[in-house]
Amino acid sequence: MSLLLPINSLRKDRAIQITSDHRSDLDSELNAVRERGGFVTETGRVNGILSVTRSLGDVDLHPAISWTPDVFSIKLTGESEFLILACDGFWDVISNEDAVAFIRDEVDAKFAATKLRDFAYSAGSTDNISVVVVRFGAPKHNLPRKCVSQEIGNHRSPRLRLNTIHSVSHDGDSLSY
Repeated sequence: MSLLLPINSLRKDRAIQITSDHRSDLDSELNAVRERGGFVTETGRVNGILSVTRSLGDVDLHPAISWTPDVFSIKLTGESEFLILACDGFWDVISNEDAVAFIRDEVDAKFAATKLRDFAYSAGSTDNISVVVVRFGAPKHNLPRKCVSQEIGNHRSPRLRLNTIHSVSHDGDSLSY
């Protein structure tokens, strides 16, 4: 399974991409693969197999691929409605804006993740499709809440109401919830 990239957050009615794919067509990633003893084919596959240069798992490709993620911090505000984390099999066929628009009014994170996964599959993705949706509150339109809430936080950050986290995936042979 691919590293879940990019991560998107909805703020002020727009999608904000806060990570980027680690692909071999980026000079920095290509050089890193080579420095780790790997190679990239003409089709952009690391060691002829993987289309990304960083991955969780894929131990047979280590050390050519890296398991080290980029780490980002982003301050959530009351405007932050949800987060979408998905692998390249999803983002290869769906734009950030389309993903946000497609689930914007969905209250239930499980339903939203399933809807996005199915949308990517119907859009023609032939890769693994994994989607995680984290909803930080009800949609801006006062729809009824169907979610169980849980508060999380610590002494250094304000409390954050996390309504639901749910993920779904499709690996070509089965669907997981």
